[in-house]
Amino acid sequence: MVRRSLCAALAAFAVVAMAAPGWAHSAWSAYRNVDFHFEVAVPAPPTITLSSSPTAVGPMPVLQGLISQGETGLGMTALDLSKLDFDTTPEQLLQGSIKGALDNVKAALDSDNPITLDGAMGHEVTGHNDQLKIKVRIYYQAKRVIMLYAVATNGSDLSPVVARYLSSLKITP
Repeated sequence: MVRRSLCAALAAFAVVAMAAPGWAHSAWSAYRNVDFHFEVAVPAPPTITLSSSPTAVGPMPVLQGLISQGETGLGMTALDLSKLDFDTTPEQLLQGSIKGALDNVKAALDSDNPITLDGAMGHEVTGHNDQLKIKVRIYYQAKRVIMLYAVATNGSDLSPVVARYLSSLKITP
């Protein structure tokens, strides 16, 4: 029952989020984060949460952002691994992050394609469940993981908005 309620809430969240009519025509601006070394175009200012996640090798700084325009379907996550000493490969980190993104919305993997951005290795991933679809672009560079994602209800089409958001990422020095 709780799981069904959660799925229904996520579906309602995505319906409202993806129905935001002003996104395609609004004046987008740049969100830049100097600590996590990235910049992305956003249709509204993001609500940012900074936290520290415990790991087996020490605390890991985490940035999570959502676009605040009522409800939202666009998000970002950045992980700073620079102070951690670990034996995991970049590909293992990316795969773990992809699994986490899909598990977070209970989505099955539809596609996983390797991509790069300014020398950073990455993946473009799509997934779905009975009510939602998710598209993720995730990159690893210099012991940082940067992920942009969009969540929408099945049957909705915000391709221009999602494409603009996901393709706007710039990794900064």
